[in-house]
Amino acid sequence: MPEASVSPEAQTQLDAIYDYVADRDPEAARRMSRRFDEVFLLLANTPHLGRDRSRLLPGARSFAVGNYVVFYSPIAGGIEVHRVLYGGRDLERAARE
Repeated sequence: MPEASVSPEAQTQLDAIYDYVADRDPEAARRMSRRFDEVFLLLANTPHLGRDRSRLLPGARSFAVGNYVVFYSPIAGGIEVHRVLYGGRDLERAARE
C-alpha cells in the first residue's frame, strides 16, 4: 500500500499548525490533523493529483488542504511531503526558503 513519508521540516510545520489551532480550538486541531492524514493517503495513492510545482522545486507538486498548501513529490511507494505552508504566504518565495 502506498505511503506518505513526511520530512522533518514538514513534521515541524505540521506540529506548529496543530499547536496554533489547538490553542484556540483543540477539537478543530484534531479534525485538521485527521484531514492532513486523509489527504496524505489520497496523494500517496494518486501522486499526480496535485498541481505541478516543478518550477519551484524539481519534481514537486502541491495540494491545498484548507488554508494550507502541501508540497510533495511522488516517490516509489507513495509520496514524500516536503513542506506544509500557510496558503496566504508568498508560496513561491516560501518554497525556496
